[in-house]
Amino acid sequence: MNKNIIITILIIILLAGGVFWFLNDGKYKEQIKELENERELLKMNEAKLEYQKDSLKNLEPEIKWRTRKTEEKLKTQQNETDAIPGIVATYTNSKLDSILSNHRHKPRTKSRDSIND
Repeated sequence: MNKNIIITILIIILLAGGVFWFLNDGKYKEQIKELENERELLKMNEAKLEYQKDSLKNLEPEIKWRTRKTEEKLKTQQNETDAIPGIVATYTNSKLDSILSNHRHKPRTKSRDSIND
């Protein structure tokens, strides 16, 4: 009895597989190819993103260095601003820039070729 049930189940499975094999139109092969192409594109994108991540990691020390240098420059500029007499808080940014530029400026010596000797 058990042998008959097993043989019947195998025959049903084989018939179902045969019917599926002959009646399908082969679109699954196209779908498999599309999925493989999509997977390859995703792998390429992943490699590209990995390269960009590594490039950004390589730039990180330079960014930290520039940040530190800019902070030092701002601190120096603040110290220079504090050293200028007057009520600096009321000045506009353009006026402060002008004052700082003039404060830093060292007059140059006249050359022998100067017209206004």
